[in-house]
Amino acid sequence: MRDDQIATLAIASILGAGVLGSYVPVVKDQLSKTYDHWLQIPNDTRYMFYALQLLAAIGFITWTIHYCTRPEPYKSGLFSYSRAFVPILITVLLLSAIGWSIGTVLHARRPNKGTAALTSGSLIVTALCSLLLLAGQLESETPVWYAILGLLLFCLVTVLGDGVGWNSRFLLGLRKK
Repeated sequence: MRDDQIATLAIASILGAGVLGSYVPVVKDQLSKTYDHWLQIPNDTRYMFYALQLLAAIGFITWTIHYCTRPEPYKSGLFSYSRAFVPILITVLLLSAIGWSIGTVLHARRPNKGTAALTSGSLIVTALCSLLLLAGQLESETPVWYAILGLLLFCLVTVLGDGVGWNSRFLLGLRKK
């Protein structure tokens, strides 16, 4: 494995576990009905998102395995500019995902413009990083279908479900107050 692959795998493993851990207070709030982090989205829609979130996680893992087992560095596209690009991008993506969990819990407890900006902004950064991953994979000299599919599933949730869908509900709630 190359240094960039080792770094990517380590970052994805450590910060990926951090993302999962950061959801513990969110799930606790949701189960105890302390705060509705789903923002009154109906149950049937939530179940659809649960399925999509599972597919997104599988997609991200699939892409990560593909990236970390690729024998040659990328020769074209975003991933070819620097071997540090992907590890940095994964770091920013996963830290911003953690930022959403922290922001939404803080906002639930003490709503203010700062926690609202952290919550909303973290989803926007996550969405942009997800799109950059997809673009980098599509620009590669040998795009692999399962890596692209994995990132498409990931982007479906991070860009459309969270970045647009959840954020629009959150911002709508802020405007109503």
